[in-house]
Parts: sequence; structure tokens; C-alpha cells
Amino acid sequence: MGVLSLGESVTGDTTGFDSVAGMGGPDHFYAFHVSEEMSACAMAGGLEISSCGSEYTTWMNVYGLATGTVMATGHESGGCGDMTVLGGSDAPLNLEPGSYVLQVEIFGSGCGGCSPIYAGSYTISLTCNHFTPSVSPTSSSSPTAV
Repeated sequence: MGVLSLGESVTGDTTGFDSVAGMGGPDHFYAFHVSEEMSACAMAGGLEISSCGSEYTTWMNVYGLATGTVMATGHESGGCGDMTVLGGSDAPLNLEPGSYVLQVEIFGSGCGGCSPIYAGSYTISLTCNHFTPSVSPTSSSSPTAV
């Protein structure tokens, strides 16, 4: 499992990985922690998880690490075409302080009526427009399938 930090963008490719949950495409998972400060940002509608810039349509789910409960889910939402933005002022990510897991899955055709594509490259980022991290983001870590 990779790690996603505030202010960081990570890239990956689901080709060759297995599908664990979701729409049938291979999954990648990232752990992230929501601090008190990030939770306040989330409640104010500022925390966003974005896949804008990905190669194909993305489906993303956020799970509570302790419970496995789906806290947020989406695809083709948030104003960047076929990609996904979870959170923001229109649909805040109301995440309490704690640990979470982000599932990223490619789901799309890329050509209208052709067969679906269930693997490919993606870019995701975790940002808050009400918060500036006090440390520089670290380099991304590689995801693993669960």
C-alpha cells in the first residue's frame, strides 16, 4: 500500500494488478492520515482528492481504516471531465481525524462506444485550499494491490 500526504501528487499504473473491489478494474490503495487541522479543512469544504490529469476515467473510494466503511466514493465528478474530484465546497469530505485508505481504479473506455478499459495510468493528489503544509511533500511511494 502506498502513502498519500497532503500537498503531494502521486502517479501509478494499474496494469497487471488484480481487482479487489469496485468496478472490475485493477486497484491501487493509498493510506493517508487526517490530522485535526486537515479535518477542519475538510469540514470547511477545502480538502480535495483529485485524479485530474489521469489517462482514463477513474473511480475512487475513501474507506475508514479502522472500520472499512466507505466514507466517500465517486467517478466522473468534480469538474475535470471523466476524472474524479472527491471533496471541495460542493461536496465536502467530512473526515474526522484518523486514518483512511484511498482506492484508485481505472474505469472507462476512452473512445465512446468501444470496450471498457480497466487498467492504465493515473495521477492523484491530496490538497487543502485552507492549509499549507509546514514541510515539503516527500516523493511518492509505490502502491501495492491488496
